[in-house]
Amino acid sequence: MHNIYIRKVEVRGGHAQNTVIYTFHNVSQFWTFSPAAFLAQPVYSRDYPPCRYCA
Repeated sequence: MHNIYIRKVEVRGGHAQNTVIYTFHNVSQFWTFSPAAFLAQPVYSRDYPPCRYCA
């Protein structure tokens, strides 16, 4: 679990700096999915999901 920070650039004292405007606490790499359900999905690749517009 990690914190995700939403930041914006502000100029303070003549220098640009990142300022945190919101924090999402304890975000999983699997977002809202259970790890088992997420890992059961096929791996995203060039062939998956299939391109329906490719010849």
